Amino acid sequence: MRLIDTYDNVYNKVNILLVVCMAIFIAQAETFNGSALVKSIMAASTELSVVCN
Repeated sequence: MRLIDTYDNVYNKVNILLVVCMAIFIAQAETFNGSALVKSIMAASTELSVVCN
């Protein structure tokens, strides 16, 4: 019985940790600026094609 209680406590704490991490992830994802990343990747690929040709 003690082992089951310990498992339940660990399970509950892990679930709480997952909820907190997911909330942080969602907050970060909402503020993510994907257009700047795409522009930098496109600029790098154009510079690479110029160097290769």
